[in-house]
Amino acid sequence: MNAEIVIDLAKIFFDKGVLAMALLVAGYIVTKSIEKIKSNEAFRNEINKKRVERISKFYDLFSEYEHWVNRLANHFYCKLEENKVYLTAEEFDEAKKKSDEIGKTIGFELNQMRFWINDDIYYHTVAQLELFKKISIEVLLNNNFERIKEYRLELDTIRMNIDKLAMYLKQDQNLKLMKYDRKFMYK
Repeated sequence: MNAEIVIDLAKIFFDKGVLAMALLVAGYIVTKSIEKIKSNEAFRNEINKKRVERISKFYDLFSEYEHWVNRLANHFYCKLEENKVYLTAEEFDEAKKKSDEIGKTIGFELNQMRFWINDDIYYHTVAQLELFKKISIEVLLNNNFERIKEYRLELDTIRMNIDKLAMYLKQDQNLKLMKYDRKFMYK
């Protein structure tokens, strides 16, 4: 009888031990899963911080480019339409220099942004840059303010209407575009 009690106790301890080991393994797996989820969340948060930082830096540059191009356009508008001086010679030289400097690098900066922004934002920005370059050419080379007005109107409608953006991208022969082709890079 004493041997049967020992065998029964051994079975109970074995059953409880197996159950305890199963709970320990399950707890370990759950803990590792939670740690992985937290790690992935922290990684995503860090990537989003970098993304916001990079996008902010680029659009600050983009806004600065728009500022200098607009100053040049306003200068020629005041000069041609109202016979007023909008910029002094020094201010004009600074605006031209700044818009040229940014204009040379902004395409490269935009291509670096491909990782951080989606295709809609990318092509939206490409269309806006093309229009700013056209405005700059019309101002500096052609002194054609009427075309500038058309470009500004087109720019404003592109900013507000994604369908208008798609039409613009299809019409512009400088932009070879194949239905959001990831290989497309801004020139």
